[in-house]
Amino acid sequence: MKKVSIFITHAWRFHNDWNLLTSMMENIKETPWINYSVPWYDPAISTHTETGKLALKNMLFTQILPAEAVVFLEEPYQSKSSREWIDYEIEQARKLGKKIIALPDSQTLSYQGLLDGSDVFPMVWDLNQIRQEIQKV
Repeated sequence: MKKVSIFITHAWRFHNDWNLLTSMMENIKETPWINYSVPWYDPAISTHTETGKLALKNMLFTQILPAEAVVFLEEPYQSKSSREWIDYEIEQARKLGKKIIALPDSQTLSYQGLLDGSDVFPMVWDLNQIRQEIQKV
């Protein structure tokens, strides 16, 4: 089966839904997933300086570039401190023409529509359906 490569939105932290999705991906052996999102960065890079922000934005771009699709998680986006980074990730995904899969907060399972557009595909927490939608790209 073809590998599915994705970038999962994050704000340089391991959010609950990011952990849940990556755990689900690891447990489905019949679909090889490649997760290009890495919510870790060198703490010596300051997020409070323009130079630091530019370095981190470059890191995000290199994570998004090889992905077939971007998975937008509503749970981390609900935190105002995460929005700057996630907005940037979505902006880059759109510039690169990536399909955007939107997942609701795993606790409520109700998509709030925090992100919309013709390139956004709201889905449920079902990896088979997500894989099928990504492979339509």
